[in-house]
Amino acid sequence: MATYEELFKLHNDSTLLNRISVAIAVEVDTLRGGTPTADQKWWMKRVMESGPQQMAKDMIWALLAANKAATVANIQAATDVAMQSNVSAAVSIFATIDEGADKNLVVGAGT
Repeated sequence: MATYEELFKLHNDSTLLNRISVAIAVEVDTLRGGTPTADQKWWMKRVMESGPQQMAKDMIWALLAANKAATVANIQAATDVAMQSNVSAAVSIFATIDEGADKNLVVGAGT
C-alpha cells in the first residue's frame, strides 16, 4: 500500500500523466462513437479545448485516490486496460455540468 507521501509524489510522474492523457483521449473518442449525455458532451468539449494533458493533471488525483490500496509499483505498472478502466470510471466525477457553467460549452448547443 502506497503511503500518502508516495501517492503525492506520483501526481507529477510524467509517464503516468502521459498514459492518463492517452486514456482520456481514447475515452473522448469512445464517448463520441456512442450516445453521450449532455454532461459527457460538455466534458468532451472541455477536454478538447484544454487538451487531455490538462485534464490528466486534474484527473490524476481521483485515480490516485481510487488506487490508494495499491503499491507505487502496481500503479506505475498498471496495464493500458486497467488505466482505461480507471479513467472511464473517473469521467463521472468530471462530467457534471455545474449549475453556473456556461451552457454553450455543451457540444452542439448554440452552434
